[in-house]
Amino acid sequence: MKPSTPFSALIALTAVATLAAVSAAQAVECNVRGNRAVFGVAMNAGFNIKSGTACTSGYTAGGMVQNAKVSQQPQHGSVRLLNNSSFEYRSQPGYTGPDAFVIEATGSDTRGTGTSTVTYNVTVR
Repeated sequence: MKPSTPFSALIALTAVATLAAVSAAQAVECNVRGNRAVFGVAMNAGFNIKSGTACTSGYTAGGMVQNAKVSQQPQHGSVRLLNNSSFEYRSQPGYTGPDAFVIEATGSDTRGTGTSTVTYNVTVR
């Protein structure tokens, strides 16, 4: 009787899952300062990060985010949404200096519904 999933496929799947867990563990929490998202309001926030590293952060103020998108990518790194209410920023190895990106999030809280534009100013050291 042949197994339904080849052994090599199971090994490959395990390797992918392990690599994903290691990658996620390498990103630490971004120490974000400044304004946090309030639905319907434009905000500014910022954080410092070491060159070539990654960090994650959430951006809700205590409501429910229905939709989110990166509306401006950073020039010296990359940002990706992990879900509707958090992101991972990864700085470009070897680069030091300023960087910035913008996330737009639409959601609702006790004050109502709206779209927030959050500009993150990053200092890469």
